[in-house]
Amino acid sequence: PPVIDVEFYANKKDNPPKREDVTKELSVMIEMLEKHYGKKVILYATQEVYDLYIKDAYPKCDIWIRSVLTKPSLS
Repeated sequence: PPVIDVEFYANKKDNPPKREDVTKELSVMIEMLEKHYGKKVILYATQEVYDLYIKDAYPKCDIWIRSVLTKPSLS
């Protein structure tokens, strides 16, 4: 299935975009990819990005939390 990598880049961690701006663009991207591939999208994100932008916004998407040091938790 298609996977969208949702992470901070450049100075975005120090100056994060507004949630509504990110969710608007991400929703468009999800719709386009699902239409093209005919499959549900997986969202790949850090815990921080999940908490800021993804949590409770995309209940139909599977979530893949990036964790290089610890076991992730969505609670």
